[in-house]
Amino acid sequence: MKKRQPVRMGGPMGGGMGAGEKAKDFKGTVKKLVKYLSDFRWHMSVCVGFCGW
Repeated sequence: MKKRQPVRMGGPMGGGMGAGEKAKDFKGTVKKLVKYLSDFRWHMSVCVGFCGW
């Protein structure tokens, strides 16, 4: 019988299902993200509109 090869998890970068880094300032990061995305509000609403939501 043939010996099976082990199944490799992960994408092209070889990253598996490991533990990620813990967020140090989650609230601050979310606030920055919302502020950044608010500049693209019009673009996102058009995209959502075309998607049919």
